[in-house]
Formats: sequence, structure tokens, C-alpha cells
Amino acid sequence: MRNRKFLAIMGVVVTLGLAGTLNAQIVGSIGFGGTYTQNGGTAGNLATAITMTINSLNIISPSGAYVGATTPTFASPIGVNGNAPSLVGNPLWSVMVGATTYTFNVTSESQPFVNASLLDLTGNGYVSDGNVAHNTSGTWTLQFGVSGPSFSYNETTTTVPEPSTLALAGLSGLSLLLFRRPRK
Repeated sequence: MRNRKFLAIMGVVVTLGLAGTLNAQIVGSIGFGGTYTQNGGTAGNLATAITMTINSLNIISPSGAYVGATTPTFASPIGVNGNAPSLVGNPLWSVMVGATTYTFNVTSESQPFVNASLLDLTGNGYVSDGNVAHNTSGTWTLQFGVSGPSFSYNETTTTVPEPSTLALAGLSGLSLLLFRRPRK
């Protein structure tokens, strides 16, 4: 009986330890603000722009893993209104936190709104810290406005348990069943 309890306890400890290492994700959000130059089209009419070149960049409201972020870089130029270069397949931004470089890679992009004075880009992607096992999906929104001219960017990473984590949680439950006292 003692061996059975010991094995059950070890099963829970090992399973919880594996779940922690297999589901290491990057959690937090970060914003950027700054200025841009409209390239192509009629100056001041964003509906006619071809690309946007980022001129200045500031980090705004970092949380989670991004607290203490420095040395921001941002994709530039950015194609708009169906023009190249597309952001898909490329890094959108990177920052340093201590010795770690976080990079957001774009997997989808759309332009849900544009008029003469406002242009929005949105999409999905993943943030990476250089360890593929830590890649974490997220969403992004980039907005250009003619007043200024300025832009703002917001990104939030999401945490969704991966299938291996769910399987390990099931093994934990099974170990607990072995640990329960037998009925009399």
C-alpha cells in the first residue's frame, strides 16, 4: 500500500513539473506610439497611401514579460491599401528585456478600415523569445491617423493550453485516483 501511495504522489509531482515546462508561454501586452511618413498617394489622404515609414517609436504600457522593455524596433515601411510590403511572414516589432529579445511575427494581416484621416491594420501572429517552445499566439492592431501624423499599436498575447498540457492534466487526475483511500 505504501508503494502505491508513493507512486501516486510521484506521478502527480512529475506530471505537474512536465506541465510547467511544456506550457511555458510569454504573457503580457505592449503598445507603441510614434510618428510616421505617408509614402505615395495624396498627402494627408490615408486612403491613397502606398506605404508608411515609421520615424519615431515609443514603448507604451508594457505589462507581463514586457515590463522593462528597451530598444524597440518596428517594421518599416509598411504596405497599406493592398500594396507591398506585406507584414505576413515578417517580424512586426522587437524589444529587449534584460538579455532576452522578444519578437512579434505576423501570420495574418487585414485592413478593416480606411478613410482619408484614419487607417487600421489588424491581424494575428506569435511572440517569440528565441525558444520555439515558448512561442505564444497573439493579436495586433496598428492604427495610423493624419493628426500628427501619429500611429499607435497594441498587442496582446493569449495563453491557450496545448494538447500535451491537457493530457498531462488528465494523468494528474488519474494519479489522484490511485492515491485515494479504498472503500470499506
